[in-house]
Amino acid sequence: KFLNSTGKLFVIHHGGLGSAEVFSYLVSRSNPAIVSPEKCVADHSVTAHQISSFIKTTCPELSVTVIEKPTYTDMDEFVRETDDVIRNDDVISFFLQAEYKDLSLGGRQDVYEIVRKGCDMVDGRYRMRHQCVGIVDTRSRD
Repeated sequence: KFLNSTGKLFVIHHGGLGSAEVFSYLVSRSNPAIVSPEKCVADHSVTAHQISSFIKTTCPELSVTVIEKPTYTDMDEFVRETDDVIRNDDVISFFLQAEYKDLSLGGRQDVYEIVRKGCDMVDGRYRMRHQCVGIVDTRSRD
C-alpha cells in the first residue's frame, strides 16, 4: 500500500467530457506505436469514475467522498476563428498532446466539431465543459 495509516488521500482530476473526448479521438485513430496513453505524458481519456472505481476496488478500506463540479475551458477564439491556419490551438494541442496543426484536414475538422459541440455559451463565449473532481479520503482519524 502506498498510503500510511494516518495519511490522507486527495485527488483532483480535470477530465471527462471535453479533454477526454478529444484525446480519445486522436488515440483511436493513431498508430499506437506513435500515439497511445502509454506514450503520452498524461492519459487525458481517464475519467473521474475510472479513478474513483479503481480506488474503491484496490483500497476498499478507504472511505472516499467524490465531489464533481462542472468546469469550463475558454475555447472562444478556437471556435470562432474561420481561418484554420491562424486558429488559436494551444489548448487543444495540450489536450491532444500533439500539434493540432499537424493533424490531417479531416482530423482537424473532426476535432473542431468535437470541441464546438462540447461547448456551452457562457457570458457570450464558447466554453468547453469538463468535470472537475475531488476525491477525498474521509476516514476518521481517532
